[in-house]
Amino acid sequence: QVRRPLGTILSGLVSLTAVALFGAILLFGVELPFLSRFNLQTVGEYREETVTVSGEGVETAVVSLDLGSLGADVTGLDSSQNVLEGTLSIAGDLQFEQRMRGSEAVVSLGQNSSGWWFGDWVESTNQPPWQIGLSRTVPLDLTVDVGSGQTDLELGSLLLRDLFVDLGSGAINLQLPGGDYDIRLDGGSGKL
Repeated sequence: QVRRPLGTILSGLVSLTAVALFGAILLFGVELPFLSRFNLQTVGEYREETVTVSGEGVETAVVSLDLGSLGADVTGLDSSQNVLEGTLSIAGDLQFEQRMRGSEAVVSLGQNSSGWWFGDWVESTNQPPWQIGLSRTVPLDLTVDVGSGQTDLELGSLLLRDLFVDLGSGAINLQLPGGDYDIRLDGGSGKL
């Protein structure tokens, strides 16, 4: 079969256009003028949020932390009566839920990213990790989804009943308290 020169040239132009378009999107993101009509989300500005969960009437707590790409420093609270205190850099929507189930506090904390594709990762490089303090006096069931950021879990001063750590691709330093409690680790590609 004989190749037709027009077909070869046309295939080459289509391939070059596709590669150039893909490269422009990777380099410049959704700020390109011809993409504006598709209503794609851009990377949002980071803002600082503080969260607090009161310890009033709380005898036990179930805490779930989804740490995302910034990582976190999680420690025991020094003199606070709160179950949780945190200072977070957020670009998307803060996912923060708290409720009481009898005398047990149920807390969930995370972020719904607003970035498109890998935009949050690129923009998050200058943001501080989340600072989260947990009660040293309330027995905790703690679930931590590490994500891709560097995370320090200094849990040595906490009263743990149960600990589940889902290791993502981020590195984690883990300090555990003594005592009798269940520990489960779900390994990812991150360094422990």
